[in-house]
Amino acid sequence: MSRAAFFDVDGTLTRTNIASALGYYLQSLQNPLLGAFRVAQQVARLPLLTWAEAMDRGSFNEQLFAAYQGFSEDRLRVLADEVVDRLLLPGLFPGARQLVDACAAQGMTLVLISGSPDFLVKPFGQRLGFDERFCFGNRLEFVRNTCTGRILPPVLAGPRKAAMMRELADQHGWRLTDCYAYSDDSADAPMLSVVGHPAAVNPGPRLRRMAQSQRWPVIELS
Repeated sequence: MSRAAFFDVDGTLTRTNIASALGYYLQSLQNPLLGAFRVAQQVARLPLLTWAEAMDRGSFNEQLFAAYQGFSEDRLRVLADEVVDRLLLPGLFPGARQLVDACAAQGMTLVLISGSPDFLVKPFGQRLGFDERFCFGNRLEFVRNTCTGRILPPVLAGPRKAAMMRELADQHGWRLTDCYAYSDDSADAPMLSVVGHPAAVNPGPRLRRMAQSQRWPVIELS
């Protein structure tokens, strides 16, 4: 029986979030003063980012990723392994690898579907045994090797994650009623609702209430 297990990343498998990775990149700027200035800019934008996150996760991603403007594509990709090895993997929740391995042991195709940049999602997934072809993240736009700060559509957030899961199921012959999905955030309710076996992992209060009302399993990896 062909089926898949879909995983969110930030807050689900690892304690880090997309802002953590951005902060690492900003602090790695070769000009320390510029790095400090860029970090201060993001701190000043926190009220706007908080509002965007509460209103719409896709808008939040677009607002946050604007801070990548001016980075060269080469530098973002060269530092990606460093970000994964020094930030994302050390932030793995206890039990995250076991959860992934348990799904693999049952013959499921492992799929990462995250709002984080794809140049981080792919190496992170590969470290955990995911096939690169099934590691999906948001794609930044580059013009002449320089990031514009814009996300190429479609923005992976909310309902768009569920739509991608349907597309993948059609392409690979998975019955979504037989598939599993794992996330920590109520913004991923569409992602969880589209499969037959959803689970709330380290859920926040809103997703916890949703899981209780829907009788979804709750997994505490933390």
